[in-house]
Amino acid sequence: MSGRCTAAVRLNDNWYLIPTSRISALSNLGSKSQAMLLAAGISSVDRLRELGSVGAFSRVKASGANVSVNPLWALEGALTDLPWQQVAREHRLSLLLAFEAIVGEA
Repeated sequence: MSGRCTAAVRLNDNWYLIPTSRISALSNLGSKSQAMLLAAGISSVDRLRELGSVGAFSRVKASGANVSVNPLWALEGALTDLPWQQVAREHRLSLLLAFEAIVGEA
């Protein structure tokens, strides 16, 4: 992995080196969220924006991460600069329906 590391995080018995990047600057995303994104092959904000919160969450789930839907709220909050709690209250249904549509296509 190129770049400097800011943290090493253990997730599901694997260690991930979190590179210095703008992902770490996004609200709602801590080191565990960053590790989940890296495990899913998402290492940049540009890639995260390209996939969107639902697409990124789908990849996290497909990577084998055993996670609740809370990371979906955090991802959407990171991309929209909203607190994850607000996302969970106001956008829950639309995000879950979008995720279900992706899962249904697979």
